[in-house]
Amino acid sequence: MLVSVVVATRNRAASLREALASLAAQSLPDGVCLEIVVADNGSTDDTQRVVADVQRDGPWPLRVVYQPTPGKPYALNAALEQAEGEILAFFDDDQVAAADWIAQLLACFARHPGAAGVGGPALLDPRDARGWWGEALSRPFCGSVPPGDTPAQALRGGNMALRTEVVRRAGGFDPRFRRGQDGELTRRVSQAGYLLETTSLAVIYHRVPRSRQTLRQFCRQYVRHGGSRGLMGVVQARSRQELHLLRREALHGAVVCARDLLLALAKRQAPAAVQEFGNTVFWIACWARTYSRASTPPTAVQPPVDHGDASPAPGPSEDADAG
Repeated sequence: MLVSVVVATRNRAASLREALASLAAQSLPDGVCLEIVVADNGSTDDTQRVVADVQRDGPWPLRVVYQPTPGKPYALNAALEQAEGEILAFFDDDQVAAADWIAQLLACFARHPGAAGVGGPALLDPRDARGWWGEALSRPFCGSVPPGDTPAQALRGGNMALRTEVVRRAGGFDPRFRRGQDGELTRRVSQAGYLLETTSLAVIYHRVPRSRQTLRQFCRQYVRHGGSRGLMGVVQARSRQELHLLRREALHGAVVCARDLLLALAKRQAPAAVQEFGNTVFWIACWARTYSRASTPPTAVQPPVDHGDASPAPGPSEDADAG
C-alpha cells in the first residue's frame, strides 16, 4: 500500500526540515510505503534547498508541487492532483511526527474498515513548553482527542488521513477557507454519510516557539478559527432561518463564555480565564463572519452506498501476512 503524505509550506524552511526528518524516521508496517508531496505555496526562503536535500538523502520518494496562488487550499489541491497513494495523510510544516504516526493511523483504519478518515491529537512540543502561561497561549495551535478510538464529525488538518477517492469525490478543499479548510472538508464528508474516527495513539507534536506564544497571536488564532466556523455556516446554510440560528448560537456562546471568563477572574483561576477569553473571541468572530457573502455552495459529496464497501487500510497485524 502507498500512503501519500501531503505537506503544504510557505517560507518555513527551518521547521520544514525538521518536519520532513520526522517523516523520514517513520516506522512502517510491512507492505506499506510512503511518498511525500510537498506543496510549495510560493516560498522565497531556503525551502527549495531543504527539499532538495531530503530528496537526495531521504528514504522515501519526495515530489514538489509549486502553487504560486496564495492560500493553503490551493496548495493542498495542487498536491492532491499529484498524489498517487490510496491514503492521503496531511501534515503541517511546523510539526514533528511520532515515529509510529503513520502506523497508528493505518491501524485505526484497520480497526474501522468503513472509515473514510482518521485523525489524531496535535500536542505542544515539550521543547516549547514554558509553564501554564505558555501552554495556555499555545492552545489554539494544538488540539486533543478523546482517549482511544472515537467517532468524529470533523478532523484536524495537521493530523489526519483520508481515503484518496473520498477526497477527490468531495472536490478537494474549498479555496474560500483560507483557514479551517480541513474542518470544512471533513465535516462535508461526514454530513454525506461517511464515517470519521479519531485515535489518541496517532500523535504529532506542534512547534510553537516563544515568538508565537503571545496574547496577540492567541487572539489572532481564535479570530481565524471563529471566522472559519462562521463562514462554514454561511456556505452550508440552506435558508435564512438556518443562518439566523447560527448567529443566535454564536451570540449565546459569546455571552456564556464571557460570563465564565468573569467567574474565572473572580476566582483567580488564570488558566481557565485565558481559555474562556479565547472562547469569547472565537464566538464573536464567528458571529461577525456570518454577515459575509458566499456566492456558491460547497461541492456536494456523493454519499457512500455501504460503509462496508470501503476497503480497509492495512494495520501492523494485517501486514504481517502481506509481507
